[in-house]
Amino acid sequence: SARMTPRQLDRYSNTTKKINCYDVILGCYMFFSVTHAAFLVGHSKSQNFLTIGSSCLRLPARTDCDIIVTRLTVLFNSMAELLLINRARAHGNRLAIRAGSDEFSYTQLLQVSADLASRLLNKTDDLNEARIAFLAPAGFEYTVMQWGIWRAGGVIVPLCLSAADPELDYTLTNSESSLVISTKNLSSKVEGLCQRLNIPIMVLEEEADESAASDSSLPTLDPTRRAMILYTSGTTSKPKGVVLTHANIQAQIESLVEAWEWQSDDRIPLFLPLHHIHGIINVFCCALWIGATVDASSSFDSAAILKRVDEGTYTVFMAVPTIYVKLINA
Repeated sequence: SARMTPRQLDRYSNTTKKINCYDVILGCYMFFSVTHAAFLVGHSKSQNFLTIGSSCLRLPARTDCDIIVTRLTVLFNSMAELLLINRARAHGNRLAIRAGSDEFSYTQLLQVSADLASRLLNKTDDLNEARIAFLAPAGFEYTVMQWGIWRAGGVIVPLCLSAADPELDYTLTNSESSLVISTKNLSSKVEGLCQRLNIPIMVLEEEADESAASDSSLPTLDPTRRAMILYTSGTTSKPKGVVLTHANIQAQIESLVEAWEWQSDDRIPLFLPLHHIHGIINVFCCALWIGATVDASSSFDSAAILKRVDEGTYTVFMAVPTIYVKLINA
């Protein structure tokens, strides 16, 4: 990976609360003792803070129970969903993904992925780590599938776009996937296989109802839950399924965001395969975590990429050695 322009470290941690298990325990205690807390704060001239573990909420010298409840509710809501999703709310209408002439905001990602999560749940409370495979090119639909499965409580199994039937068969059976989600254009690639394996297939609708789902109907997710299964290349033997939890993914994102000094105004191209860790985490998830823009391409075009680099389109660039060789030889 190569950084296009050096800059100071983005101190995103100043605006992101990091809550540990002690915060949760103490927060619960304070929440149910809120009336007493209001009394204490309201009657003390020197005590203007309400402390929840390591998180300190500043309160006015004179307050009431409603104010404390409101602030605690905000804190608890941020703990009820994945931090990647929660952070996307703050990014709002910023440009998240550009794919050709199509542009999509963080708000659209949240709305459409919530709609997909609701349809996946189908009136149940939680997918309970059911494995769900999906097939989509880099772009908005890929992220909607990824986030939708996660928000419904499922484990994602991203499929290789260029894989042949035997490879897809192995991935689906080994992971015990209970459903395959595909875009309309790619559904024909897996329809026959799914029918033979007796695995239902869902084609992502082009026009999703962005107002149909309510976040309150989605399950609360613990970071220790399993989130993703990626398969090794299988060079010496059959590919092995590697299981990552949401906590694993978050730890990697946070370390990379700090190491590469990601900022919300960054712009990065994405042409790496999205069934391996580099494209999924190092590029896509890091960019969406910080509020940056991903310029997604379905394939690598060295001439087009070099032109955009020359024009200053990108501020971050990540690739693998074979890509750099192609760029050098272009």
